[in-house]
Amino acid sequence: MKAIDLFAGAGGFSTSATQAGTNVIWAANHWRVAVDTHAAG
Repeated sequence: MKAIDLFAGAGGFSTSATQAGTNVIWAANHWRVAVDTHAAG
C-alpha cells in the first residue's frame, strides 16, 4: 500500500504508517522546522 502525508509535521503519521508496512511516498508541510525534522527521521 502507498500513502502520502499532508500536514506532516514532525512525521508521526509517516513513522507509524511505515512501521505498519505502508510505503509513504510523499510528505508535505509548510513549516520549515517541521520539514527539517521529518527529513532527519
